[in-house]
Amino acid sequence: MNMKNSTIQIDFKITGDDFSIEKISEKLELEPIYTCTMDKQQVGKRRGNTVWIYGTGSEVTIDTSIQIKKIERILLPKVAVLCELKERYNLYFTFDIIIGIGHDAVPAVYFESPFTQLVAKLDAKIDLNTSFI
Repeated sequence: MNMKNSTIQIDFKITGDDFSIEKISEKLELEPIYTCTMDKQQVGKRRGNTVWIYGTGSEVTIDTSIQIKKIERILLPKVAVLCELKERYNLYFTFDIIIGIGHDAVPAVYFESPFTQLVAKLDAKIDLNTSFI
C-alpha cells in the first residue's frame, strides 16, 4: 500500500463582520496565507465575512498530530491576544483540518489534550474536511 500521497493541512481561520486584516496580522505577528475583506458594495448586499487564514501548508503524512503540533506551537503563546481580538472585533475562530486521502491510506485523526484545551480557550470550532486525491 502506497501511503505517501495522503496529506494533512491545518488552517486557523478568523472570520467576522468587518475587521482590519492588517491589525490582526500585526497583533499576532503572523502572515496569513489567505485574506478576504467583506464587500459592502456588491449590488447593495454583503458578500460575506472578512476572513483571515493562517495555515501549516499541506504535508504528506498519515497522522494529523504532526500538523496539529505545528499550529499549537504557533498559537498557544498567542491565546491572550487572540481572546482580546475576539472580544474587541466579535470574531469567530475555526480550525480547518483538510485531509487528502491517497491510495486508501486514511490518516489517523485524534486530538490530544493541548489541542482540545486550545480549542476550548479560543471557543473555536473544528471543521474536518476529507477528499480522495
